[in-house]
Amino acid sequence: QVDGIIGAQAVSADPAELVRLLADAAPVLWADMPTLPLYRQQRTLVAAKKMYAVVNNPTRWGAGWNMDRWRLTR
Repeated sequence: QVDGIIGAQAVSADPAELVRLLADAAPVLWADMPTLPLYRQQRTLVAAKKMYAVVNNPTRWGAGWNMDRWRLTR
């Protein structure tokens, strides 16, 4: 299936068609591609019980990735 999409990309000069073909190929490739986490950063996250929406994030962005959603309740 992906070979057909790549073949169609090779002969298409229409930018909109190329975008559509890439959109068709992406789910197929992601579904077929195995993933393996190569590392995990150990992080400790401490927040008061009155803090809302503080969620740990294992990526390099760390705990502050959703800081715009944090709320302190009364």
